[in-house]
Amino acid sequence: MSKETRNYEEWDQGIEIDLKKVYFALKKGIKWVILTPIVFGLIAVIYVLFIAKPVYTSEAKILLVGSDSGESSLLGLARNFGFSLPSSIYQNEQYLTIETLPEILKSRSLTNSILFSEFTTKKFGEPEALFSIIFEPAKIAESDSSKLIAIGEDYIAKKVLEVKQVKNTSIFALLANSSEANLSAQIASRVIVELQKMQFDFSVSELGEQKEFVIGRLQEVQIELFKAEAQLKNFREGNLQISMSPALLLEQERLEREIDIQTALYISLKQQLEQIKINENKNISSIKIIDEPSIPTGYSSPKKKRIVFLLSILGIMVGGVISVLKYYKHINL
Repeated sequence: MSKETRNYEEWDQGIEIDLKKVYFALKKGIKWVILTPIVFGLIAVIYVLFIAKPVYTSEAKILLVGSDSGESSLLGLARNFGFSLPSSIYQNEQYLTIETLPEILKSRSLTNSILFSEFTTKKFGEPEALFSIIFEPAKIAESDSSKLIAIGEDYIAKKVLEVKQVKNTSIFALLANSSEANLSAQIASRVIVELQKMQFDFSVSELGEQKEFVIGRLQEVQIELFKAEAQLKNFREGNLQISMSPALLLEQERLEREIDIQTALYISLKQQLEQIKINENKNISSIKIIDEPSIPTGYSSPKKKRIVFLLSILGIMVGGVISVLKYYKHINL
């Protein structure tokens, strides 16, 4: 028999002896294996029934509608004539996108608005600000208001609001968590309203900048058009025999071409200005609601069965470890 074979058999026998010791230890300490999971299970039951506060989750599905990415007619025309105009001026950018929505939901602007919005609850009856619902009156009276506001905003961003993208699409599941089912649905509805309002405010501000730019450019082009028309008029009055001179004909064509360019720019700018005025009177939201916020029929946490099951399994493991340790301590004495 080789040395390696003997070593393997000795190692195998050692394992067998150890497993037998563990078996005897568990058998001798069976009370620990039984009592410990019972104790852990009772702790879990007490926690989920009397300590843990139920959380209700309302879900709404929203679709983010993108904006048109095509160039404006003025931008294309200006480039054809060698002008370089900023394309962002003529694109009504959607601020709520797949990338920005999660961060906007965590922003102080939105969380502060939700914090001081009023909601109806079973606890208070009358509409109360979420700030008063989250914090006890005694805490509000004793604590620094700015710190409480910061804590409330952070709580809403981390605990109350969640957003999940649906399978790499422009559809999002907006989740709102609270201690009451109706309150969660109210919060989710309010968040959607605030998001729509933010997008509208962004669009109005952007349209104001566009309008200011277009009006300024329109005045410049109008002046250039007047100059070009005056130059052509003076040229014709000073050169009555234009048809007899090729050079004069070329100069006349150049002046007429300049008028055509300025006229085209002027017409395009007028069209852009009219479009901006139309857009100012439109309230087109980039958020489309697929499913309205639901009123949850049951709480989403704590998961009672899971907690009891996991703590019971942990109790069995702890009981087994205690039995083995007590057995080895006994045989080593």
